[in-house]
Amino acid sequence: MLNVAHRDLLVDRAKFLTEAGLSAVQLDRALLANRVFLVRLHGQEYIPDFFLDERYDRRQLQAVCKVLGDLPGARIRHKVLELRLSRGWISTKSIT
Repeated sequence: MLNVAHRDLLVDRAKFLTEAGLSAVQLDRALLANRVFLVRLHGQEYIPDFFLDERYDRRQLQAVCKVLGDLPGARIRHKVLELRLSRGWISTKSIT
């Protein structure tokens, strides 16, 4: 179960596949190529919601993920959240 701080920032794998219109194979390939990352919490896999947000260019997000490479998903998520906060895309209330 996600706590309040994560509920609006992460989506489970099944919901992500549905909303992104991807197959499990396509997601697995994107994960292997570091174009997308996931966060493991409490034995479950979640993908950050910004991959579904139409305000962001998915190709740019994938390029950033590729550059960040093999960092753990939680660390990448932290870096992206820092960027979102610094650009004013989200407020601190969204993550507290």
